Amino acid sequence: QDDPLVDVPIDSAVTGPVTGEPPPEPALPRTPIVWYDKSQLTGDTITVHLEEKKLRLIDVVGNAFAVSEREFANRYDQLASERLLFFVDQDTLRYVRGEGQAASIYFLTDSDRPNGVNRSSGDTISITFREGKAQRIGYYGPRSGVEGEVVPERDVAGQEAGRGDPDGRHL
Repeated sequence: QDDPLVDVPIDSAVTGPVTGEPPPEPALPRTPIVWYDKSQLTGDTITVHLEEKKLRLIDVVGNAFAVSEREFANRYDQLASERLLFFVDQDTLRYVRGEGQAASIYFLTDSDRPNGVNRSSGDTISITFREGKAQRIGYYGPRSGVEGEVVPERDVAGQEAGRGDPDGRHL
């Protein structure tokens, strides 16, 4: 029969028919990036866990970084740590946990108006969500302690841009 799949030895299919060398590795970006709406996740490894074809968990390990654009210009909530875990239930983000040297920037609002920024860090940061909005943020840190500051709006307005590092991260 003229079927080329039958005539190709298994060794050449694995190593390549001409050179005998292994096939080249697929070209992947150095850092995986996941986009969803106005949010971006990056890290050394991003693993997505499904249960019955529904998203349940996103696990970002190594240089984990999440950024979400706010409704006001040049304002981006940010969370960075050694590991980020995103827990999803019924297609809705319910809980986020940053483990290991966690740091966050969270822009505050009052009656849907900008009201400053909270910059905090600790060993672990946890965020509970309700209806897509952060309801409770916890900062924990027996090893390195917890540090933070709230910067009033008068000191934030107009200063949001230009705080990034060369890789585009803002913390």
